Amino acid sequence: MRKWSVAPAHDVGNARFVCICVDRSAQRTAKEFQKLYFDGDKVLNTLIDCNEDFPTFQAQLGCQGLIVLDANGVFATSKSPPFLQFRGQAFEYVEKLLQTLADEEESHLVDKEGGSLEAQAPTRPPPAVACCNGSCARATDDSDDAAPQSYDLPSTGHGAMDAEHAELTAAMIVATSSGTLASVTMLHEIFAAHASHEERLMRDSGFGESHNAGFSALESHAKDHAAICDTATRAMKEADVDGIVPKTSVRVLCARIVEHAKTYDALYDGRLAVET
Repeated sequence: MRKWSVAPAHDVGNARFVCICVDRSAQRTAKEFQKLYFDGDKVLNTLIDCNEDFPTFQAQLGCQGLIVLDANGVFATSKSPPFLQFRGQAFEYVEKLLQTLADEEESHLVDKEGGSLEAQAPTRPPPAVACCNGSCARATDDSDDAAPQSYDLPSTGHGAMDAEHAELTAAMIVATSSGTLASVTMLHEIFAAHASHEERLMRDSGFGESHNAGFSALESHAKDHAAICDTATRAMKEADVDGIVPKTSVRVLCARIVEHAKTYDALYDGRLAVET
């Protein structure tokens, strides 16, 4: 959103970008987002701090789909393709929609049911993207360039979570170097156990809770955990008769784990309760 807000007008037209924080600590989170992401750009950063102020029309967390209105306040889409499912292609869809609206300000791209353009959404999820050290590598082929630049996962400020991240890093290195079904199975098991532990800590700490049950960051976080476990299961099923998993599949799995940690886990830095 920050990138879009400072893009040339010919890319996104005269679009106005709004970020609305909805968790139970909305004011605190909004201030953090302003400092971390939005200072110096044109994003309108605001918040909802009571259930009565939530919209009555269809809405959802940003990672589950963005809302786009045209120049007349009519829904161009009330739910763009979700980042959780389509990754980078979800943003490409929004960019194309903004370009279309900019080119056709007089046209209402709205269907009779209330404004969804999801029929035009990508039908296949894009390749996983791992962002490491400020750059992104797409895990789409069998070359060395397909692997994440680093398997190191970010610190979360929580001792147990950081220890599990270190364990995951070691398991990813073993899985990519050996490519055996046993090593990928072990990586899957370690990640699944970490995900379960992390979700419990987030729930116990009240992280990601909202005044409205339909806007749960914890639920989105858990859905991405499940998607990664599905990726691991698919990779394991691709093992050949010698028990070797294709390199591309292992690298895609590791790229998803790295991306998840950098995109989602970093958000709870310092917010999880310490276990006694």
